[in-house]
Amino acid sequence: MSIISFNSIKPYISAFFLVAVVSFSCLFSCCAYAQVPGTAHDSSYEEVFSPVMTSTSIIIDDDNDFAVEPNISNIKFYRYPVLTSLEERIDRLLHGIETYIRPEQDQYGHEIRRYMAHVGDMRIYNDSEFLLKQYRNVKKAKVIVEFWNKYLEKELIDIDNLINDEDSNASLSERSSFRQNKNIVRTFAMSLKLWVESNEHLLHKIGENQEIYHVRYPEIIVINPKNRIEIYNLISIRASKLRDIQVYSPFALMAY
Repeated sequence: MSIISFNSIKPYISAFFLVAVVSFSCLFSCCAYAQVPGTAHDSSYEEVFSPVMTSTSIIIDDDNDFAVEPNISNIKFYRYPVLTSLEERIDRLLHGIETYIRPEQDQYGHEIRRYMAHVGDMRIYNDSEFLLKQYRNVKKAKVIVEFWNKYLEKELIDIDNLINDEDSNASLSERSSFRQNKNIVRTFAMSLKLWVESNEHLLHKIGENQEIYHVRYPEIIVINPKNRIEIYNLISIRASKLRDIQVYSPFALMAY
């Protein structure tokens, strides 16, 4: 029997979507970000393990230690005045993407990471309530991803219009920075979307028949060959998309 169904989460997602429309659109229409000086990418995070399929199971780690999940709390976000400089606005495109900013200023990224922090915990294989909670969390993260992408695309269009206006005083360096940042933003947006969706698809598959999975970490035992291949492919895709999103320093701490 399927644990996860669209009808079981539809009212919850709809309510969240309505709240998100009001809160996020108001919050970001006039916000700017500030970088924390001296913050560098933490290279100590464990590399993503590529799963291995055996005749009866899928190996998801190279040791017996569970993945270290980030501890991400619910916080209050700050609102900042609109930036007045074109150069600052171009730089702001990468805030929360390549430029680390304080959680209180990183409304989109922080909330996405918070909802995605525990989506791969081993309880998804044997605890139906936990599995459903994580599936709902992924759906919430997916809504925020859509808002962030819309916000970024609007910024790209607005800045592009400013630069290409016949009365524009944009310098050569500003034009060059914008082209570079635009490419980074769009690559990131696609990586973020695919990462969240890879977790969504995996959780949905597990929810179809949770009883067939048995955890003996680091192995997930799946006796039926067809089911084993299907879940192996989904876990492999998730590992690949996680590796892609970890390239961006604010997301390097994510475990799944």
